[in-house]
Amino acid sequence: MTSWLEAVPALLVALVVLAVPGTLIVLLLRLRGLLAVAAIPAVSISIIAVSAIVGPWLGLRWGWWLPALGTAVVAGAVLVIRKLVPQLRRAAQRGSSATGRLGVERRVLGWGLTGAALAAVVIMGRLVVAVKNPEQISQNYDTVFHLNAVRSILDTGNGSSFAISWFMRTNNDPVFYPAAWHDLVSLLISLTGASIPAATNVMWVAVAAFVWPVGCVVLTRTLVGPNVPIVAAAGVLSASFASFPFLLLFYGTAYPNTVANSLVPLGIALVVMMLKAGPQPLAGPTVASMLLVLVLPGILLAQPNGVFSIAFILTPLLAMVVWAWLRRGFLHHSVRGLVRAAVLLVAAAVIAVALFSVPSFRRLFAFANAQQVPFLDAIWRGIWNMPLPTDAPAILVTGLVVFGLVVAWRRHRLGWLFFSVLLALVAYAFAVGSNWGIGNLLIAPWWGNPERIAAILPLASIPLAAIGLGTLAGMLARPLGTPARWLVPTATLVVGVLMITVSPPLRQIEAAITDVFRVPAVPNPLKQLDADELEMLGRLDDLVPADQMMANNPWNGSALAMALADRRVLVPYMSIFTLDDDQQILSTSLDQIADSVPVCDAARNKNLRFLLDFGTDFIAAQQYGRVQYPGIDAAATSGAFRLVSEVGHARLYELTRCASGLPGEPRSLAPVPAG
Repeated sequence: MTSWLEAVPALLVALVVLAVPGTLIVLLLRLRGLLAVAAIPAVSISIIAVSAIVGPWLGLRWGWWLPALGTAVVAGAVLVIRKLVPQLRRAAQRGSSATGRLGVERRVLGWGLTGAALAAVVIMGRLVVAVKNPEQISQNYDTVFHLNAVRSILDTGNGSSFAISWFMRTNNDPVFYPAAWHDLVSLLISLTGASIPAATNVMWVAVAAFVWPVGCVVLTRTLVGPNVPIVAAAGVLSASFASFPFLLLFYGTAYPNTVANSLVPLGIALVVMMLKAGPQPLAGPTVASMLLVLVLPGILLAQPNGVFSIAFILTPLLAMVVWAWLRRGFLHHSVRGLVRAAVLLVAAAVIAVALFSVPSFRRLFAFANAQQVPFLDAIWRGIWNMPLPTDAPAILVTGLVVFGLVVAWRRHRLGWLFFSVLLALVAYAFAVGSNWGIGNLLIAPWWGNPERIAAILPLASIPLAAIGLGTLAGMLARPLGTPARWLVPTATLVVGVLMITVSPPLRQIEAAITDVFRVPAVPNPLKQLDADELEMLGRLDDLVPADQMMANNPWNGSALAMALADRRVLVPYMSIFTLDDDQQILSTSLDQIADSVPVCDAARNKNLRFLLDFGTDFIAAQQYGRVQYPGIDAAATSGAFRLVSEVGHARLYELTRCASGLPGEPRSLAPVPAG
């Protein structure tokens, strides 16, 4: 693809991937309106990610047929459950009509989706301006992992979250890493033939520009009821915060978190419906519970911290509910109150033990982000919605949030949202403005990472900003009378778009994304690839047979040959701390391959015939690249390789001398020279 226009068919296929599995389930549950629209992609992601795990157990290769089979199984289960639980069937049949205001709900649906559509246009537009070509890649650290993981799925036919990291491990022990994102991208590639970079960018658009805005609309509708201007405002304002979805794209290809965060608003809305904490709910507690069960696997298998984000934002509301439950127990009888308190403590203990028994959860507490700005400056940045790297306040959006807080507290009984915003601000301040160990405990589920925590700031702020904008528009249009029926939501959408257009933080984050995706002309320690290296990768298809391996130092960007050139590399990712025996020998002693039988045998075991040398301008952690692969760095001058092709400083060499015979050829029986 040479332009975003050529990517439109792939985008349509991506939306089909997100729609088809969930649509059948939503129809069986007889959901309607906004809730149905938001639930479709969420249920689809769950089915796709779970199917990828189950497929290998059944001996089935990853492809569209696995989600199709998973959809059939879930559909059958839903039919059985509906038959066994009559109240679920009745509640599903009522859907939004339970309020008796179908006409209003249709207006809410229309205006809400209009606002979401405008947000989609804005989000796509900013990406197209920032990233000129869908084939461009982010130059950040984790790009290598995410792109190569997709290649691994395509090569092995295994998209399981317990196999996603096999390509960078020395054994095939099952290690969990959430793979929902990689499953989505690999499906898109298999259906369209798009390249990995193009499919990655297209799927980001599908999730960030379509799933996220609709989720924000449903969350706001759940909190305020069928208020047309406010719900419409929520749609368009979902594109008004630099901290999500744009910040994670700048930060470093946190694609899994983008999926999880985009589903979190729906998750919050479902919990609110379960607790009966919103006016005129879109569904009763039974349907909401059923949907939450269907949605949570997708969030967990996208990025588990999405579940923590739901709980985190809802902490004030959950605290109120628990306190009321305990209070009712003690008011009835002291023994009942004590029993309820004991149940609560036991439940908390069980959850804590279950979480800390998982090694990957315990490891979260080992991460702590270094302080970047003073603590009060971090608070100030959070208040004005200008997360690093932006430095201009979002004055208009922040003003709407503050006004919305006042209105929400006085009119909508949503005072708990103030404390949700406060919690998010404090968490961001700890992440970016503190080295405090105890504070890091609060932010551990997000690896103490400022960008991931900043991404949760809009979760409570968007409904509040929507309340502010919708209420303000209604107040200004009230003297007009009847025309306000269509004028207020129209004005709300227009003002929302204008605010987004002039927002300084959004312009700054757009420029930052442009720089992240830019390919430098010369080596840059902040970039994976420069122009010479990218051109060399484009030549590998003609120079290196697909079954032969290239030696490489992954710290110089050469590991991306796996994703971008579909060629095998010895070390496919930087953070591989346990190499197998052959990798270890070759990493430290490849320059001795002409005279050392053990080194040559290791190359034969790996079918290593080439050396991809991008030099010693390593990304980020220079010392690791220099220490871990000295044999590979010195191999080009060892006399065992001949130059095949070069583009500037990027060079490809072919192995010509090996102590016991070249890989792929009969083993030599000739005596090896001494030394």
